[in-house]
Amino acid sequence: MNLRFLLGVIALGSTLFFTRITAASEAVPEPFFNAAVFETVTFQVGAWVETEPQEQEEGRVVTFQARGLPKGLSCDATTGVIRGVPLRPGKSKVTITGTDQDRHKTITRVILNVEGFPAEWVDEHHGLIDTDAGGLKIRGFVRLIVAAHGSFSGKLILGFQEFPLKGSLVKREAEGPFKAEIVLQPDLTLSMETSMDGLTCILERDESSDEPWQSVFGALRRTYDKKHPATWAKGVYNVYSAPPGQSFPHDDHPLGDSIYSLTVSADGRALLKGVLADGSAVTWSGVLLGEEPTRVLFPIYLPLYKVKKVPSGLLMGDLSVYTETAEGAPKSPPETGVKDYLGGHLIWEKAAAVSDRERLYPEGFSMELTTEGLPYQRPRSGSLLLNAPVGNFNAVLSFYTEGVADFGQWFTITRTNGIKMPTPDAESSVSKISLSVNARTGFFSGSCAVKEGRRTCKFRGIIIQPSSGRGKGQGHFLLPDLPEVGVSTPPLILSGAMAWMALASGGPGGGSPDDWQPPYDPNPIVNPP
Repeated sequence: MNLRFLLGVIALGSTLFFTRITAASEAVPEPFFNAAVFETVTFQVGAWVETEPQEQEEGRVVTFQARGLPKGLSCDATTGVIRGVPLRPGKSKVTITGTDQDRHKTITRVILNVEGFPAEWVDEHHGLIDTDAGGLKIRGFVRLIVAAHGSFSGKLILGFQEFPLKGSLVKREAEGPFKAEIVLQPDLTLSMETSMDGLTCILERDESSDEPWQSVFGALRRTYDKKHPATWAKGVYNVYSAPPGQSFPHDDHPLGDSIYSLTVSADGRALLKGVLADGSAVTWSGVLLGEEPTRVLFPIYLPLYKVKKVPSGLLMGDLSVYTETAEGAPKSPPETGVKDYLGGHLIWEKAAAVSDRERLYPEGFSMELTTEGLPYQRPRSGSLLLNAPVGNFNAVLSFYTEGVADFGQWFTITRTNGIKMPTPDAESSVSKISLSVNARTGFFSGSCAVKEGRRTCKFRGIIIQPSSGRGKGQGHFLLPDLPEVGVSTPPLILSGAMAWMALASGGPGGGSPDDWQPPYDPNPIVNPP
């Protein structure tokens, strides 16, 4: 009996039929079929037929077997349907054998090429969530690692609650994007699909909740890696964040500058370490994102102020690293004149304290910080910090209240970048000032003894150093408020702004306090609070 065999291949809504009408003894060319990892695939094997229709017998029973199937596919022995979702990319030779009740066999071979997940989406993806839904602030962060076969893992932070993310991006339409949907809670769903710059995400609280909302945000892919290094952005940036305006320090919110060091490696990874203006230490690691030739983003979402392991505040926002080396790059700020610099805006929030012993802004606060920074390099041999001139009294520390210098001290940066601090005058509001600086990193710190109330004022700062021209030191001081009469609780600690400035020409006798801004009062009459 001369038997023939029919094979059809169906996948993703499009049907590709490979039909071979041959004698059982003839060689059958191997059909070639492309599929994609994590896409649903179906092979439909047709019925056995004889050479002449009039000779065909009804009721013929055929049993099917398939060898060499990729992991994730299986064959139905009765129907010959091969279906499933391939889990790994690669090329497989699949042998399909049909055997009837008379043990007549026909063998057909198919080459199945399972393509991997598109390379342009294989990497880390990070994104901030910042949506105002009818007065309800929806804030969070997503971090995903997408593997070569489309599977992903990571986490989503919504407010201060973390959700693990795990799944696969799959195609539901032949020409459509890869998609995934994760149910985080019965009424909370995250949907994702591939887009030009990374992933488009929709986080939705459905109508079954008391406050339904929807947040649409992007998760951008990492820009650089070892094969495509971030040569221009590599280095260490000294950064400071200033609050909106400056006035007399009070207990509403910190008024000093927060300080950080941002280290960018060649593969585009970045580490932010520093101290906020209320003395809180912060550390955040991430990656540079975006495809713009002149700017990359560094998103930050850092929960803060844990009370019984639950955060009650945060620091979030995007920092941007700019360059002038690429065509059409934005101009540097006038006061820097450098080719690479950093800028951005951060949101800093702290909830009201639950304990009456809290001394640092117990009422809580929320404010936007303006952030700037420059690459930092330690001074070369023979050069001074801040590009200060060599000479006696070539720098000054100043502590601000109401937008002007309230008290300060002239001092000398020595030829080896040491600090020579004189004893304050008897009329000064402080009796002693100490200052130490790490020329390698640009961080400095110190303290002074405030005569009124016999209080100790501690301060920290960071040097912002352009490649040419005078540098500056920005930072904050922390000072206990004067105790209230009849109140047993410790006084609040207030944060104010301080600066370290280089003079234009060597200090008294060779320079003038007017050589730098803001104004400095060498004979203060108003003490800090």
